[in-house]
Amino acid sequence: MPKPHLARWVGDADAFLDVTWRRQPAVHRPDPALPPPLTLANLDTLLETGLLHSPY
Repeated sequence: MPKPHLARWVGDADAFLDVTWRRQPAVHRPDPALPPPLTLANLDTLLETGLLHSPY
């Protein structure tokens, strides 16, 4: 996800990536007016192309 898009969901994207990502849990409350990061069509494509295949 590009940083400008990530920033819409987590606030300061650089701080999130430097401090939080893969290091500690976090709760983010994005603006409810934001569109969802994935559409149903996106999810369908991901599932059809192997999102849930082993070894996950």
